[in-house]
Amino acid sequence: MKLRSADSHLSTLWALRPVLAPILRRPGLSLVLGMAGATQVAATLAHLPAMACPVMELFHVPCPGCGLSRACAAVIRGDWHQAIRLHAFAPFLLAAIALFWVAACLPSQARLRLAAYVERMERQTGLPTLLLIMLVLYWIVRLLYAPDAFRSLVAT
Repeated sequence: MKLRSADSHLSTLWALRPVLAPILRRPGLSLVLGMAGATQVAATLAHLPAMACPVMELFHVPCPGCGLSRACAAVIRGDWHQAIRLHAFAPFLLAAIALFWVAACLPSQARLRLAAYVERMERQTGLPTLLLIMLVLYWIVRLLYAPDAFRSLVAT
């Protein structure tokens, strides 16, 4: 029986498994996700009705992503103070939307190189898992610290 190297063992941990890279390898999926994100943010920028939060609608509790569309719109307008006040993760969402668009538009070879680079980064840093954990902690702190202010901040 062969012993695995530390690198090999670490890359099999669930927290270090690639999340974005498999999506980036599929141009159709990247395009759909990029379009969905861009459409939501564009509708918000234009003050048009956009997709409502199903968690807020059903349970009257803001979800971890509540406020992200308006925060992304604020970033695009250059209003960083308002963006961070609404949702601190807006820059990460905008970066993901841009990454999906880039992957969807790249020729096959370039897209696969991008996906391989992102996969290496994901395996080495666990960044998507770390961001997800941070998002949930951010949400819990907002709910516990000032639930009424949080609800009013994200209410439409």
